[in-house]
Amino acid sequence: MNKRPASGTGHSVLRRSTRRQLLGAAAGATAALCGCLDDNGTDRTEPLDVSIGDVATYRYGPQRRGVADTTVPETAPDERWRLNTDWPVRAAPAVVGGVVYHCGNGLAAVDAVDGERLWRVDTDGPSETPPAVADGVVFAGTHRGRLHAINSDGTEHWTASGNGRIDAAPVVVDGRVYTASRATDGEVYAFEAGGREWTHEAVYRVNSPPAVADGLVFVGGWEGAVYGIDADSGERQWRTATDGPVLSSPAVADGRVFAGGNDGVVRALDVADGDERWQVETAATPTAPAVADGSLYVGDADGRLRRLDAATGEEGWQVTVASGIGVPPTVVEGTVVVGTTDGGVVAVDAADGTERWRVDTGERIRSQPVLAAGRVFVGSGRRLLALGK
Repeated sequence: MNKRPASGTGHSVLRRSTRRQLLGAAAGATAALCGCLDDNGTDRTEPLDVSIGDVATYRYGPQRRGVADTTVPETAPDERWRLNTDWPVRAAPAVVGGVVYHCGNGLAAVDAVDGERLWRVDTDGPSETPPAVADGVVFAGTHRGRLHAINSDGTEHWTASGNGRIDAAPVVVDGRVYTASRATDGEVYAFEAGGREWTHEAVYRVNSPPAVADGLVFVGGWEGAVYGIDADSGERQWRTATDGPVLSSPAVADGRVFAGGNDGVVRALDVADGDERWQVETAATPTAPAVADGSLYVGDADGRLRRLDAATGEEGWQVTVASGIGVPPTVVEGTVVVGTTDGGVVAVDAADGTERWRVDTGERIRSQPVLAAGRVFVGSGRRLLALGK
């Protein structure tokens, strides 16, 4: 564990929209309309309530449980807007105060109501981490090993350096930013106010988004392991070996750490010591799990979606929804929503797996669909889409 001084601030290049500079400052507005018309010319738009369902971090919170605090469309949603990007959308966006923040070839802010780009920052290389937002600052890592902190108006707050490509989605807890890098040795970081508080050296590369709970940071390692690291000191508390790389984010709930590995196994580990409580073979590589109401929901590379008992691992149901699922599911209001390699956004009943609706986006979905303000925001190819009623 190493502690390093602040790396200082750097220089940012800002491209602004022509209509307005910032919607985030207007978070007090409770509703807005898109003004879409049906075939008869009747306005059928439902209000976009920007006061509910903010998603400030990947997987909806530091525990990475994948549970959204918003509403879900009852039937297949329509496309409300699309934004063409200059980079494939591989990172889930954050949605805060009516603004969608997304990464690709830089970091951009988009109006959640109509898809207008508000500003864009050219980072020092591609950024494919799902961003995190806290206290009016947006955090994102880059391929060149930099962590950027950008104010919600697009100006630079601070920039810090890691020792390798940062793909792990940052998470902010009590003012401290946790992330990890794909340095050869694998490093997990804690940053605060632009300074590196500590560095934990893993055995090999880490691009698993860290989960934070119970005073510990949990990540998976490429060498085949799950780590429990003290959140304050960076000291390793435990390491549990697996039979394959753990690249997705662990989820933490009810004293357990749930993790899917490239060995085709979902594991439940004890938070305190990493002891394995159960494991379930999925055959194909599983996604990061979602945890809600005592159940675990996991997709896999063969297109299967499962419900498992979080206490025992016993399977409740299994359905095949596509040829492949490469992104984790979201649970909201008794519904499980997932994106597929076929380009579908699929919603099933959490109780029995019955399909409720499906939308075809036309291109492979490489990032988790995000549910916020009653809408679904999802990347499809080089497009960012908003789906809703």
